[in-house]
Amino acid sequence: MRRTGCCGAGGARGATWACPSSATSCRYQARGQGIRDQIKRTIENTPGDAVTVIAHSLGGVACVDLMVLEAVDRVDQLITVGSQAPYFYEIGALVSLEHPQALPGHFPGKWLNVYDERDPLSYQAAKVFPGRAVDRRVDNRQPLVRAHTSYWSNPRLWDEVGTWLS
Repeated sequence: MRRTGCCGAGGARGATWACPSSATSCRYQARGQGIRDQIKRTIENTPGDAVTVIAHSLGGVACVDLMVLEAVDRVDQLITVGSQAPYFYEIGALVSLEHPQALPGHFPGKWLNVYDERDPLSYQAAKVFPGRAVDRRVDNRQPLVRAHTSYWSNPRLWDEVGTWLS
């Protein structure tokens, strides 16, 4: 398992300045219900019978949490991109599911997880959730932090999503 960290001097303010994504993750972990409620409302207001949810980074964590905590019947597929959900689960920090509990039966039957080995905030899900998640590696051809924000402009991501959806 890959571990990442950041340094910040000067107490909590320094740590937040040095690594704002950790502050965002901590806030979500403490007060994420509003985000999950908004995701659920968006799904409920999306036209059609079935919905495929695609979520990046902490959005992927929030979607996994929502779909573990509640049966969101219209969601037939989940696609996470550059997500920390598998890592949070492994370290006991996923809000909705404590390790080693299994994903509930109502969790979407199809889960594609896209990661980049250079992205320090993306993690593989297939080994953590065997038989429930499928991993696809892409190379955003960017260094560390940029790799995390470069998925959407990478044609390989869209090839993987297109293949998954067909």
